[in-house]
Amino acid sequence: MKELTLSANANLAKDDYPDSVIGLTENEETNYSINANAIVLQKLNLNAFYSVAKIHYDQQGAQATALPFPTAVNWSAKNDETVTTNGIDANFFLYDGELKLGMSYTYADGLGETQYSLKPNPGPDDFPHLLSQRESVFIYAHYKIKKNLILKLSHTYEKYEEEDYALNGVNP
Repeated sequence: MKELTLSANANLAKDDYPDSVIGLTENEETNYSINANAIVLQKLNLNAFYSVAKIHYDQQGAQATALPFPTAVNWSAKNDETVTTNGIDANFFLYDGELKLGMSYTYADGLGETQYSLKPNPGPDDFPHLLSQRESVFIYAHYKIKKNLILKLSHTYEKYEEEDYALNGVNP
């Protein structure tokens, strides 16, 4: 192995809107990721990655059935989402870098949870979980015909599945 690079990243974003009567009142997002990149041979590069994003946000609102519009909040919701993504990439260089062959595989899944309260009903209720999965494979070839001309061929395969009560006919 000629070279190995490891990296990690973490970040946090937080917003509070304490004076908001209707709409977003709080938002927090954390992201973590790790990445490994290896130059195995002078002509072969490999990369692997893993990341997690966690999102939490609170909302509140008012629903009116007649005018005048109510000024009191009559519903609130707490939302939590988690998205995990991982994958691998490989690049192979031939003919002094004039031909580049590569592939990429990515898998991601997500989970969304929503808890809501309606006033004057006591206690919170839960919507069904939102689930999603995505797999993708990308293969390609780049051939350098001239200094400023490259021929690119590629193919992408993607599979996506979800369970979403709003789209799949499940009543909350």
